[in-house]
Amino acid sequence: MLGAAAAAAVLLMPRFRPAGGELAFGSRRLLVAGAALAAYLVLPILLADAPYAADFRSMRTLLEPEVGNRVDLDRDPVRISDGRLVVTTFRREFVLVGADLERAATISARGTLVGPDTIQVDCVHVNATGMRDFASVAGLLVVAWVWLRLLRRNVQGEA
Repeated sequence: MLGAAAAAAVLLMPRFRPAGGELAFGSRRLLVAGAALAAYLVLPILLADAPYAADFRSMRTLLEPEVGNRVDLDRDPVRISDGRLVVTTFRREFVLVGADLERAATISARGTLVGPDTIQVDCVHVNATGMRDFASVAGLLVVAWVWLRLLRRNVQGEA
């Protein structure tokens, strides 16, 4: 949705350069673009420990199970194995207790770790299949369309 809103804003806003003007690719602009790209690629590596330390998505709790800790699952696939609900997340399997699902599904849930491989579910939401993926692809296609349209305008303006 945010991508579609940004694309609409770009289409509806006045142009940022005068009509007939050309794009400028000076050395300063290329240097700034290179520095921004380097920061985009390097900063996530430098900040990689922060999500684990903050227990984002219960990452630390699920990798190093401590009984009694809260657990949040977000869009994790659940399957039925030997009559039990099983979720595999962070390469570990956990049995879900207290979630009444009749079939395999993608769920978001909140619960408590009651054993090294058991989660007592307090609340569960079954996510609609396909809608989120469809919306993501649609948003990316709109952004790509806007970029191609703007690129075509700039290339035709230079010819």
